[in-house]
Amino acid sequence: MISKPDQISSRLRLIFFLGIGAAILLTVYYLRTVLGPFFLAVVIAYILDPVVRKMETWKIHRDFSIVVILLGSFLLAILILVNLIPFLLDEIQGLIRNFPTYLENLRKLLVSWTGMRSDTDLYGVVQTGMNYLQEKLKIDTAKVIQPLPGIVAKILSNTIALFTWILSLLIVPLFSFILLHDMKKIKTSVVSYFPPDYRESWVSFLKEIDQVLSGFIHGQLTVCTILAVCYTLGYLVIGIDYALLVGIFSGYAFIVPYIGSITGAALALILSLTTFGFDYHLVLVAGWLILVQIVESYFITPRVVGKKVGLTVIEVILAVLVSGKIFGFLGVIIAVPLAASFKVVLKKLFAAYKNSRMYHAVEQKK
Repeated sequence: MISKPDQISSRLRLIFFLGIGAAILLTVYYLRTVLGPFFLAVVIAYILDPVVRKMETWKIHRDFSIVVILLGSFLLAILILVNLIPFLLDEIQGLIRNFPTYLENLRKLLVSWTGMRSDTDLYGVVQTGMNYLQEKLKIDTAKVIQPLPGIVAKILSNTIALFTWILSLLIVPLFSFILLHDMKKIKTSVVSYFPPDYRESWVSFLKEIDQVLSGFIHGQLTVCTILAVCYTLGYLVIGIDYALLVGIFSGYAFIVPYIGSITGAALALILSLTTFGFDYHLVLVAGWLILVQIVESYFITPRVVGKKVGLTVIEVILAVLVSGKIFGFLGVIIAVPLAASFKVVLKKLFAAYKNSRMYHAVEQKK
């Protein structure tokens, strides 16, 4: 028979840990803007730590490895920002400018394909929808994309924004270096705070979350890069407009499973349809999409990611909607790893509850 003080003690301990967790989450949420550079540094350190550990196995000093990897990463980021980003911005601006033309071509194709007359209700619905999209596009174009010089001028005109931007540039690599340098100490310190009786289970729990996160971050980014290259090469050969932009978007949109893939595929098919009409280009684009998806599902992801994140389609969609509502665009990107980690937490909580005295006490009463 379980004594009443033991039951109260277990409940108080559970309430205490849940309260601590809730307080941490609330603090992070309200300070998310200030903590942005630190979170970015944590992500960078988490992504680069396996590379540093791999270099250590080659008998290269950890500090030297960190400096080389950080410098290489930031130089690569600068090269991408200087060379690729301006080109993609021009592509986006061109796509936005020509999008009303693509919509008009799509309307004409729908009319000719379905045989709709201008006096029918369905034609009115299609026309209203096209007009709405064009109007929204005109309103939101300035908000969606701005010329790079305009952004720079806006930053320079605001002293506080400029200071914050420069400080962030300095803080992120500094924090990344410190985290990478002290990663082993940080892990050991975190583990030492767990009670000895529960330490083994907590370490196992954290390793399970680490497997989910590393499988998604390291594996998924690699898969996205491979897909971006495949899509871009295929679209360039087929000859659709904005092949580089659509290919890169389609590849990296896969970071949000299902939703990203569908969005990228729809964009490629619409551009092909509105540019060439119903001809072999549309068949080639559809065929290339299917081929790349088959290769990704059966060859790329199983070998690169290994174990799946473990989320169903409904769970992914709900995670994207909720996380996007709370954290905006960043929330959409981090929705899947957050949801996968939360699912691991829930499984552990339910397992702990079923093994707890509270659960068995309820069973005994029955």
